[in-house]
Amino acid sequence: DYLRDKEDLLIQYGQKAEDIERQAVQKLEDLDIKVTQQKEDAWTDYYQGLEDINIWYNQAIEDANYEHQQNLLKAEEDFQNKMRDLRQKFLFDLEDAIRERDAKQAMSLIRQYNFERRQEEQNRDDNIEDINKQYKIELAELKRQKARKLAELKNELNSRLAEIQLEYQRELEELSIWKQREYEERELWYKRELEQIWDNYEDQMSALRTQRGRDLEDLADYLKSKYDYNKKWMDALY
Repeated sequence: DYLRDKEDLLIQYGQKAEDIERQAVQKLEDLDIKVTQQKEDAWTDYYQGLEDINIWYNQAIEDANYEHQQNLLKAEEDFQNKMRDLRQKFLFDLEDAIRERDAKQAMSLIRQYNFERRQEEQNRDDNIEDINKQYKIELAELKRQKARKLAELKNELNSRLAEIQLEYQRELEELSIWKQREYEERELWYKRELEQIWDNYEDQMSALRTQRGRDLEDLADYLKSKYDYNKKWMDALY
């Protein structure tokens, strides 16, 4: 019985090791699946972020282009209005000078008109230059904002992936600790069971020795009674 119980215990001992390894493999597979999904989610969010930034940037460029064209049209419209007012005033004054046959005044009006016309043209050119300059500044600022957004998005991705990897390493350590603890508990269980088997064997041996002692005592009593009977019969005979 002792050897059979010990053999059964060794079988269970091996089965526990197989169970621990099987559970460890399953836990590792589950962890890998979880981490893979987390990384895929991180990259999916990153690519979505890239798309959002590109959409924002393209829309911002489109708005800047539209605003730039509107500013140019407004500048040209303001210039044409001023030129119309200037021509109307010039023609009105020139008509009076011609009516009064004032050639000197007429020449003065022409010079004044040409001067003011050139001045308005210069103002228009300066205004357009300012508009174009502001447009370039705005485009450069949009480009800087895009670069900053892209850098922030990449940093966020790297941080997220680093956190996932750190958590993965932590859970691997926990799995290793769990596995070691399971094997330690297996050893303690084996030791207890082996001691119990030995205790049971000792109890059985003690019970057998006690029973054997009783059997020997009974045999001795039987032989003694048989001897006494025979002796008594022999004494009576002789």
